[in-house]
Amino acid sequence: MENIDTNEQLYLDINPISKGRRMLVFLGDFFINFILSMFIFNIIVLPIGQVSSQYEEKMEQINIAQEKRDDILYDNDLLFYETESEKYSFNLNLNYTFELYLKYYVFEDENLIKYEVFATYFSEICNNNELYINLYKDINSNYNFFDISDNSVKLKQQYKDQLAIYFDTKDELDEAGKNNFQTLLDNVFLFLYSEMLLDMENNNTLNYNAYQGIVDEVNQYYDILLIVCCYVSFIISSLICFIVVPLISKTGKTITMMTMHIERVGMNTLFILKRGERALHSVYHIVFNLAFIMFLPCFVVSFNYLFSLGGFFIISSISMVLILASFVFILVNSYNRSLIDFISQSVLISSDDFDNLARMKGQLK
Repeated sequence: MENIDTNEQLYLDINPISKGRRMLVFLGDFFINFILSMFIFNIIVLPIGQVSSQYEEKMEQINIAQEKRDDILYDNDLLFYETESEKYSFNLNLNYTFELYLKYYVFEDENLIKYEVFATYFSEICNNNELYINLYKDINSNYNFFDISDNSVKLKQQYKDQLAIYFDTKDELDEAGKNNFQTLLDNVFLFLYSEMLLDMENNNTLNYNAYQGIVDEVNQYYDILLIVCCYVSFIISSLICFIVVPLISKTGKTITMMTMHIERVGMNTLFILKRGERALHSVYHIVFNLAFIMFLPCFVVSFNYLFSLGGFFIISSISMVLILASFVFILVNSYNRSLIDFISQSVLISSDDFDNLARMKGQLK
């Protein structure tokens, strides 16, 4: 650079921020956006969404439908409960039913045969003993627990001896016994139970769909409510973090950039980005921050439930891949720029360098 008045050559070294600081800028903005989105979702958007969509009435509707649906299972000896107070705790009673089912197979007591709920359903209610036997044969091809004939299923003697200890209050299963117990629960009993419920839905056996349909409809409503509230919360938070704050800031800083004293300038001009360029740059940030959207409802639903919500897992995964690619780009790029910086033709420098640059520009005028 040359001072016009004195013809004096002026030099100034401008260096991009380090690779580590560039990553911290992104992570800082990412987590601020995430925390703000969580706050907006849980405190503002979801409560408003629930009130405006008659959430309480729908939850009461689904509770009644679930109880009547479960009564079908109880009345036909397809599910059992231990105490009246726990009658409508489905998952708890499913485990209790498994224990009764296992007890029948371990001790081969004909007085316990009603606890073989799959024989009750497929052989007696549906009159399809062939399907009942074939389901056990399919299981046995992977988990060889049973001796199977054309008309009966029996637990192999070695597993009877091993698992009988489970019902002895003075003893406990060894490690192998615990593994087989869990395998029988997960891969035999729960697999067969899901097949039974699926058959009941497909064929509307015992008028099961009269109540399951209501349950499915309300569950679908709740899925849509969560999806809409997540997107609304994310958009509001992102607009605040990446559009409102940078547009208010004279030099287009995000909250993290303010905290770390960092400026964004054009790669070729070393001038602050124009407002239109800042708005476009914000869109890139919003796309990259979609990585956390699937976790916004984590305080109101189970962790497994998060992976079933409206393709959120796919969206978050794509965004996460972009983030990882951006971090790799920072590591190999000589100016420590991320993919966002590269696309927007900008670079991050320290506020001190920016101030020195501004002073030099002032001398050149």
